[in-house]
Amino acid sequence: MRTMYDYIEKIRQYNPEIRLDIGQPDLAVDQRVIEATVEALRAGKTRYTSAYGITPLREALAEIHNVSTDQVLITVGGKLPIYAATYLCNKAAVIHPGWPAYEENLEFLKKPYHTIHTTFEDKFSPSFESLDSTFDLMFTNYPNNPTGTILAPSKMKELVDLCNDYHITLLADEIYSFLVYDDFVSFTEFDCEDLIYIGSFSKRFSMTGYRLGYVISSSEWIRRLEDFQVHTITCSVEFAQWAALKALTLRDETDRKAKEIYLKRKKVVEKGLADNGIPFVPCQGAFYLFPKIPVNSELFGEELLKEGVSVIPGVFFGDYRNHFRLSLVSDRMEEAINRMKTVLERLT
Repeated sequence: MRTMYDYIEKIRQYNPEIRLDIGQPDLAVDQRVIEATVEALRAGKTRYTSAYGITPLREALAEIHNVSTDQVLITVGGKLPIYAATYLCNKAAVIHPGWPAYEENLEFLKKPYHTIHTTFEDKFSPSFESLDSTFDLMFTNYPNNPTGTILAPSKMKELVDLCNDYHITLLADEIYSFLVYDDFVSFTEFDCEDLIYIGSFSKRFSMTGYRLGYVISSSEWIRRLEDFQVHTITCSVEFAQWAALKALTLRDETDRKAKEIYLKRKKVVEKGLADNGIPFVPCQGAFYLFPKIPVNSELFGEELLKEGVSVIPGVFFGDYRNHFRLSLVSDRMEEAINRMKTVLERLT
């Protein structure tokens, strides 16, 4: 089966006018971060660093997350620690619909795993009754890609209690936690005995090309993940880390601006979907929606491409052939919805 990334390559060949497929912010990197990048390059910050990352950046993140510096690891994006945790696990559980990388890593490394299927009717809220002591890794991603939903605190506590009881490591991918429209609680606020928190500079600061993320976890897990980095990528790019340090000082301002823009787009899209009778679960966080349609979403995606708009069919996130993911990463959302309406009228 082709992957979502194969599908995105196909979209690139079409070069559609309105790209709502990729999970990449269309907002520019703040100019002050660009300047900090240039300053770091001119200052010779182009060498190896500790595999843990530069100390000032780790200290800044430790202060933000209220942990000690030895509980912070700087990584090459959020993907590498996810791959490392997968490599070190024996059996994992993933929630559908979900970001395909979790499952693709598990399959690439030939690790056994179980999928927890959620439904549109239940607003994509998962049941954890299938977890038991045979699992040692649980993936979560909230705010969720592709649904834009967040997990209720009661569900979070239920999961944490199960992970503690069964000695399961909980990997909480919360890279979209900066962008929420409803109340949001982080897994770091629960008494989870074995937690790996994944953060990233990619979506929050539009720094996708900098390839920089971080992990908050126990010092034991940080040492294990650092050892993995030593033997794979050595370290994260030095000048990118100094740029990230500058970005952190701007986070309140940039978060506020991003939320203002995405909230406006969210309202436009949700109104457009509702007006056209397309069912959806409201976006609570991140910049995604996962609408439901009466036709095969792969066919819908193909026809929509001909109209100059790209989305991702739901089949790439699990067994969701009648759903598609759209990203709120264009200022032409109303026009995109109108083209979707045209395609749906043609197909139904």
